[in-house]
Amino acid sequence: PCVPLCNWTGWLDSGKPNFHKPGGDTELIGDVCGPGWAANISCRATMYPDVPIGQLGQTVVCDVSVGLICKNEDQKPGGVIPMAFCLNYEINVQCCECVTQPTTMTTTT
Repeated sequence: PCVPLCNWTGWLDSGKPNFHKPGGDTELIGDVCGPGWAANISCRATMYPDVPIGQLGQTVVCDVSVGLICKNEDQKPGGVIPMAFCLNYEINVQCCECVTQPTTMTTTT
């Protein structure tokens, strides 16, 4: 039987956002979990680590199947920054892999 063994990666930032249009910031899960799978994800802006991304005033996708996607063309001036550009974001991914446990046989006499 498969028993999931899961650990968080720690905060990952693949690079600074592109301020051109089209442009933005992407933090893709891709091969982050190696042979395992991504079970959960957290996303945050590097400049505002304690502010939930829903309160930043930006249109951002934070999804365990893809990672984080922020497109400059989806932003409107306002929120925490006066310009219509994406902030720099980072992701923390919970990666799991299958660990097989030996089966124990019980005998009755």
